Amino acid sequence: MKGKRDTCFTALNQDFGGTYVDAYAVTDGNLITGRSAAASIEFAWAIMEKLCGKEHCDQVKASVYYKPVVQ
Repeated sequence: MKGKRDTCFTALNQDFGGTYVDAYAVTDGNLITGRSAAASIEFAWAIMEKLCGKEHCDQVKASVYYKPVVQ
């Protein structure tokens, strides 16, 4: 983990040689780390963005997180 940003389950946070980030999911290059089961959605978005690109990921998020039009 040396020189990488990462996250992990809070109780397991120790010096893995990288820089700990207090977030559900952290991407650093090709390394994607997640905090816990509660972070699974954010972790999935991070994987999708890495594999398919931000634009595609944002389109999928928009289709999942429906926002009604206020008139």
